[in-house]
Amino acid sequence: MTADRNAAPANTILEALEREIAMLSHVTPGAALEGLRAFRQALAQWLTLPADVGTIGEAWASYAGAILDPIAAGDTQREETKRAFYAGAAAMFGAMLNAAELEDDPAAARVEALDRELVDYLRLFKARHGV
Repeated sequence: MTADRNAAPANTILEALEREIAMLSHVTPGAALEGLRAFRQALAQWLTLPADVGTIGEAWASYAGAILDPIAAGDTQREETKRAFYAGAAAMFGAMLNAAELEDDPAAARVEALDRELVDYLRLFKARHGV
């Protein structure tokens, strides 16, 4: 998977979020842009923090606290965000289990490839969104 493919979903999600924020009747365009900037900054900060949590639930709580507005985020947004978060965790867990079944050198190469993919995604995310 190329780095550009990794960044496309985040870009699409952010564009959809930007449209959704702008369409809210009680939000001025300036406030909508400010909200989006805060979201992008929180996401970038969360992506660069070391994982110092013990469970997926703790990681979810940390992530949700960083990106979901406690007042404006509705139940559907919370549930869909949580679903996507857990799907990502499951995908990573599966990839790590698959790597663990390999011999030492291929396992290390697989883990390094996963790390490179995440680093590339974060680099492109930051470049595209100015964070």
